[in-house]
Amino acid sequence: KQHLEQGLLLMENHPLSNCHDKITRVHNYAILLANTGQLQQAHSVFLRLEDFVKAHVGEMSLDYGTIQEALGGISLVLRRPNEAYSHYKKAMAVYNLLLEGEPSLLEQKKQEITTLLRLAKGKGTTVLDN
Repeated sequence: KQHLEQGLLLMENHPLSNCHDKITRVHNYAILLANTGQLQQAHSVFLRLEDFVKAHVGEMSLDYGTIQEALGGISLVLRRPNEAYSHYKKAMAVYNLLLEGEPSLLEQKKQEITTLLRLAKGKGTTVLDN
């Protein structure tokens, strides 16, 4: 765990070397935290990763969409439905743009996120095309 946290600091201090490898490692670390019940820490790591990706890769990247989707899931578990909804909407905006040429994959993502949005809002939500 100590080494993973040091890696997170290295990512933030040296952003441009092996950028994608760093994103993958930090993402995996955040998932590990979430899977071991450390949801607040996982949420915090994902927020830091979100800032890093915004600054060095951009908001219209699959990395950003995946991070938004993960933040949505953690927010749901933390009982923050409005926050979860916001993250899922951001993820879907990315997927709508980047998966446009992959209609079956895009439809699968829409179905997955629609189900999660229903959980976040507690009702039949179908606002993914906006």
